[in-house]
Amino acid sequence: MEVSFSAIIPIKSSPVSCICYPASFPDPTTTIVSGAALRGSYANAVATFLIEVRDMFGNRMSTSDQTFNTYLVLQNFIPGQTLPPLSGKNYSPGVYSSFFQATASGSYFLEISLELGTFPNSEFLSILNSPFNISVFANAASSSQSYSFGNFLTSATAGFKKSFFVSLRDSFGNECSEADEGITLSVAFVCPQFGV
Repeated sequence: MEVSFSAIIPIKSSPVSCICYPASFPDPTTTIVSGAALRGSYANAVATFLIEVRDMFGNRMSTSDQTFNTYLVLQNFIPGQTLPPLSGKNYSPGVYSSFFQATASGSYFLEISLELGTFPNSEFLSILNSPFNISVFANAASSSQSYSFGNFLTSATAGFKKSFFVSLRDSFGNECSEADEGITLSVAFVCPQFGV
């Protein structure tokens, strides 16, 4: 029986250091978005998120020249309603910071697409999991925007229980949720005839 083997013998100037760069083109299927804005926001709060551009192997891109289309669309959009603009900037190589500041509460779609190719032959493709469903909640109740209503606001009979309703609104007119806690209502009755 014959046994043979080969030995690996390093060449002169070995080992050699080598830097491996990300692939040349970004990949929308591996690009990720993160940040508190994806979990929800409150009316008029600045909601920030990060876009991390990756190549087809999942490596973060090292360039700072990616182009995105990012926009926020209110679900059940009402014609004439103003939508908040999105803005952003390069945070670090391959990572972009963006934010929105919505004043209308409701459910939004956050659409993010990445430009592939070079103009005029470029195209925008949606990144992984886009569009994102974003909830914007009413902010703190505002006494100047809240109001009361009901039949018994203008008249009542002594000794009889009457009720009325209060619609709590934030400073942008958004209806505050029943789940909001820490709200105290104070009601004062004035009887001008008796000075009470």
